[in-house]
Amino acid sequence: MKSIIVSFLLLFTVAAHADLGAHGRSAAKDPVTGNSLGGFTEKFYVNAKNLSNGALAAGSVVVPSVVADDGYSATTSATAGAFPLCVYEVACAVNAFCKCQTYGVANVLVDVANGISTAGQQAFLSEGTAGYAQSETLGSVAATDIPIGVFLDSDSNPGTSGSKQVFLRLR
Repeated sequence: MKSIIVSFLLLFTVAAHADLGAHGRSAAKDPVTGNSLGGFTEKFYVNAKNLSNGALAAGSVVVPSVVADDGYSATTSATAGAFPLCVYEVACAVNAFCKCQTYGVANVLVDVANGISTAGQQAFLSEGTAGYAQSETLGSVAATDIPIGVFLDSDSNPGTSGSKQVFLRLR
């Protein structure tokens, strides 16, 4: 009886932490020197199926597909108030399952037509270019805007959309 109870506890513990895998740990220290070991940051992922009309580039921000209704299919959107799901870590072909990041430092495609990214400022789903993130000017954040994370880089080349580092918080 005792082993059955332990088995059930382990089963529920594993199911509750399905997205917690061996992804590294933040701020790892060298045990000899005490210095920080670079390249070790905590990241979390889900597998998402690309149901967009075309292949998506690495860094594309996607939202849940309301057409498939299966919980794992994703598409792009520029609709205000759309709920961001994750950011593809790699390029993803149509109808393919790809690794999609929900937490940690990521390179995200940024649309600067709607605002210039500033380090420390919140990043939102772009309302101008589907699959991109954007910043919001002070006072323009609507109640329906859902942040995807925080910009870690400022826009070094104003007026040019591209990839910027964002600390994602989509879990």
